[in-house]
Amino acid sequence: MKILSQWWNQSINRVVEVPVWAFLGTFLFSALGFADALFLTIVHYKNELPPCTIEGCEKVLTSSYAEIFGVPVALLGALYYGSILIMSVLYMEEKYFMKKDNNSSWYMLLAFNMSHVGFIATIWFVSLQYFVIHAWCQYCLVSALCCAFLWIIGRLYFARQPKSSI
Repeated sequence: MKILSQWWNQSINRVVEVPVWAFLGTFLFSALGFADALFLTIVHYKNELPPCTIEGCEKVLTSSYAEIFGVPVALLGALYYGSILIMSVLYMEEKYFMKKDNNSSWYMLLAFNMSHVGFIATIWFVSLQYFVIHAWCQYCLVSALCCAFLWIIGRLYFARQPKSSI
């Protein structure tokens, strides 16, 4: 617990400014991912299948892996992307409209940290499509790309951070 406390205190003092490309990329990919996941969520609750240009969407979207404890994976994705989108909007509001520099980077830091969870989920779901379901869903692949790009943006941001002494 002491190590975690030390890390947190040092982190507060060493947050690097979020570059414009990182903010814009996070905003755009989270907005695209949110729209994609929200569309799939709506289609799910309407008991419909979305129009697909590749074979396999129906198989993926109706598989037992499309829900976790009765909750559509698309809804979880919409919540994930929506959270990151909200954080990027809060960052933009404080940084560019309210002209506050003191804590606005923390919104993006949290979004970048969340991208790890999304990327792990993406690896899991893409693996399921390939190895278990043996079918591809174009909407799921769009989400996977959005997640991957969010993770890459986060990794590039963290690469710019000063190294911790812990």
